[in-house]
Amino acid sequence: MASAQSIVRERAAGEPLDCRIPVDSQYFDDAKFAPLPAVGGTALLARDRGFPTLTHQVLICPMLDDRLETPSSRMLDGEGMWDRNDNLFGWTALLGDRQGGDDVSIYAAPARATDLSGLPRSYVDVGTVESFRDEAITYAQRLAQAGVNVDLHLWGGGFHGSDLMAPHAAISRASQAARDEFLRRALEG
Repeated sequence: MASAQSIVRERAAGEPLDCRIPVDSQYFDDAKFAPLPAVGGTALLARDRGFPTLTHQVLICPMLDDRLETPSSRMLDGEGMWDRNDNLFGWTALLGDRQGGDDVSIYAAPARATDLSGLPRSYVDVGTVESFRDEAITYAQRLAQAGVNVDLHLWGGGFHGSDLMAPHAAISRASQAARDEFLRRALEG
C-alpha cells in the first residue's frame, strides 16, 4: 500500500494518479524516523485538498509546534535523544527565519491549525520525558474537542526513542503493544 504522503506528493506534483493506489489509507508520523514535522501536516493537507481519504493517523512522538513555547520543549538541554537544541535545529532547518514567527504553514506545524475537525481517527503516543510531550498532549486534546476519535498514550518515564534504545524494557513493550492493538482494530475496522 502506498503511503498517504506519497499519494499527496504525486497529486500535488500534477503527475497522473495511479488508480490502483487505495485512497483509504492510514498515516504514520514517527519523529524518530522523520524528524521534521512536514509529515505531521499530511492529514491536514489531505483533508483540505479532499484527497486522499485517510482512515487513521498514528502520531508517535510527533513534532507539531515550531514556537517552542511549552515547558517540555525547553526542559531538556544536552540530554536524551532529542533536546531543545535539536528541536530548534529541526524547526530552523525546515522553516529558516520563519521559525516561531507568524508566517508558518499549518502543514509544516500542525499545532498552528485552528480547525482540526474532519481529521481521521488518531493515535498519539509520547513519553513524559520528551521534548514533544506538551504539544502532543495539547494536540490530542484539541483533536478530541474537534470531534476526532483519539487514543492518547502518555508513557511515564518514556523519552524520545526509548522504545528503540531499550526495546525489551517494560515501557517499550507496553507502548508497542498499544500501537499494535490500535493498528489491529484500525485494519479490522
